[in-house]
Amino acid sequence: MNPNIVLVGMPASGKTTIGELLAKKIPAYTLIDTDAVIEKTSGLKIYEIVAKYSEDYFRKLEHDTIKIVCSGNNKIISIGGGAFENPGNRTTLMKFGTVF
Repeated sequence: MNPNIVLVGMPASGKTTIGELLAKKIPAYTLIDTDAVIEKTSGLKIYEIVAKYSEDYFRKLEHDTIKIVCSGNNKIISIGGGAFENPGNRTTLMKFGTVF
């Protein structure tokens, strides 16, 4: 088992693109994009969640998603651009992975 790799950065900085490249180079790892998980489970785009419910609601979904996806190993986790600003998210991500 290998620790998770967590990709952090500004919005649209290439976290998911780098994650896809890493996943191809390290086949033992699976890429998980937290924004994609939220969109898939909610059936809404991120901007739609924020517009319909609020940014606070989206940040709660994001926090809950991060806690779920961090369990286990062998994952490349690409988080949303603002996710690392949340102290709870930072703690979880640094506990369950190596943050880049």
